[in-house]
Amino acid sequence: MANSLLRIVRFASRDPIVAAGLRNAGATPKLTRCLQSKNAHSRESALRALRNACLLGDENGATQTAPCATALEHAVIAGCVPHLIAIVCGDDTRFLPGDTNTVPGDIPQPKTDGGGVGFGIANGANGDAAHWRRFGGDGVSGCINSSLQKVATDLLCAAASNGSRVCRVKLLEQNALDALVGLAFPRTTTKGVFGVAQGSRLGNSPAQVSASHQKESTSSLAAIHALHAWLLDEPWAVEARLMDRLVVEAAVNCVVSVSLGGDAGGRRDVNRKNTRWHAAIDAAAVAAFAGFVTDSTRWAGALVSGGLVESTLSGLEHVLTICEDVFASSGKGDRSSRAKKEHELVLFVTGVVTSRVSLLHATGETDPKAKEWIRQTDVVERVAEIGKRLGRIPGDGVGKAVDAVRECGERLRRRR
Repeated sequence: MANSLLRIVRFASRDPIVAAGLRNAGATPKLTRCLQSKNAHSRESALRALRNACLLGDENGATQTAPCATALEHAVIAGCVPHLIAIVCGDDTRFLPGDTNTVPGDIPQPKTDGGGVGFGIANGANGDAAHWRRFGGDGVSGCINSSLQKVATDLLCAAASNGSRVCRVKLLEQNALDALVGLAFPRTTTKGVFGVAQGSRLGNSPAQVSASHQKESTSSLAAIHALHAWLLDEPWAVEARLMDRLVVEAAVNCVVSVSLGGDAGGRRDVNRKNTRWHAAIDAAAVAAFAGFVTDSTRWAGALVSGGLVESTLSGLEHVLTICEDVFASSGKGDRSSRAKKEHELVLFVTGVVTSRVSLLHATGETDPKAKEWIRQTDVVERVAEIGKRLGRIPGDGVGKAVDAVRECGERLRRRR
């Protein structure tokens, strides 16, 4: 009966007026408690209803999305954070602290209101959220899917960016900042080399790689926006985490990681069906990342020390070399299909070049030691050469990208 009732609440909460009514009725803490249910269907319905109650409509029942700070605070205080982290992180535990009380095979769990992890704490038998994996169909991840991860990501990012000060204090205590960093900078095996590795998706089919990357890019963009909003409100807390060596390394790797092909050498076969190109974080996420860097002088300096400038410039030059080789080769197969794929490649490469060069410009404007690395690495000259090579590639959309690269080069020259 509880499962049936939660399903009704879940589907009814899609209406913003109903979502506002649930908040006014005090349903947010109760839905959070339902996340501790052993029944996977019950807690999924509760999570989706909780997301709608916190994010849909305003107090007057408007139809636009408007996260409610009060509802988010109630959900966080009631203990939703461990559940959100367990869902969004999956097996990516790079930044989550471990704990000796966790069951072997489980992901590290954050602290809860009870002060620790494991059964029997203040939040109840499943307050530590380990049951999201413990009771899966395959014993590991049967109850967590990509759609549910998207719901949990929306809630966690909204709590960080739109929550109250009390809400963020709870998030910080329960390691939500570590989870957001992991979302913002997804795991990748590439270290300063463009066009080779495909990160954690290595070995998947091209279609699987494309679908997985699209979901990761959406999560990365939302997490970067959430971290940026949190940084503006509490820079002392966020910067302390971002300055960690592992976080800096992960951020640099995500910026410089780009794959243009499916073979070991990174060269793209234009005649291969379902071939896709991707970056660890796409152009939109890099643009948000650039704004993020602008508001943190320490973060900009740490990225430069971590090799952001040299790795990005070398990688962009390598990407353009691969793209030029594709257009220089005659190739075989249907001409119209080849033209379409080459057009897609041009759009991708121009987005990669424009976004990465814009990040370099933002870093140069923010880092107080920018004059040193601009001169030492010949950034202005190399950016100008990248613009020239990009302009020689045929295709629509290249002109605006070349203008953006040229403008960025001029600003860096004045900075020098």
